[in-house]
Amino acid sequence: MERLKRILKLFWVAGLGIAIFFIGVIYGTITVGVPYIDPTEAQLAYQTRHDAISQWILLIGLAVFLIGLFYIPIRIWMNRKS
Repeated sequence: MERLKRILKLFWVAGLGIAIFFIGVIYGTITVGVPYIDPTEAQLAYQTRHDAISQWILLIGLAVFLIGLFYIPIRIWMNRKS
């Protein structure tokens, strides 16, 4: 039981990555959402800028999640060694 608690404590990094990823999804849905039918240049620039921001948030969330997944076995291996 104690070992399970230690392993679950390591999942916070992966959980943070998932949270950041979903924040990117929500941000992209709110700001870009449904594309305009006949956008002006200003609307197109707004949509392009916020689409790029949401994609960066998604990539950062995915990267943090993957780092968290790789961190867990490394941390378990380091604890076994000591």
